[in-house]
Amino acid sequence: MAHHLTTAMVCALAASAHAAWAETLPDPTRPPAFLFAPADGDGPAVENAGGGLILQSVLIAPNRRSAIIGGKALSVGDRLGDFTLVRVSEGEVQLRGPEGSRTLKLFPSVTKRVAHGGDAAADGPDAAARSIRGTQ
Repeated sequence: MAHHLTTAMVCALAASAHAAWAETLPDPTRPPAFLFAPADGDGPAVENAGGGLILQSVLIAPNRRSAIIGGKALSVGDRLGDFTLVRVSEGEVQLRGPEGSRTLKLFPSVTKRVAHGGDAAADGPDAAARSIRGTQ
């Protein structure tokens, strides 16, 4: 009987320790804290380490183009500090300020480049399939 009681206590202790440890782990799917800030627009926009504004998302719909810049939701024509959002495209936005235009890219470290060796997809589906299989 004492053995069963000891085993049950050890299991209960292990389960509670595991639960306490799991509570300290952050949820990787939880949105950033600034999204929960008041939507009054009085707070500062989020900037990157270099002091520049960060383009976080774009929304392009038939009747609306908007972006989230530094945690602020903006539509074309809205102001963010000294800047006005003038253009939203699928990979970047353009802001106009007192010192001219400024472009923010959604993925600034990604650059497009042309693949070398021809475009198998341009030659048709059979050529693309041969390219994948490695046959001519």
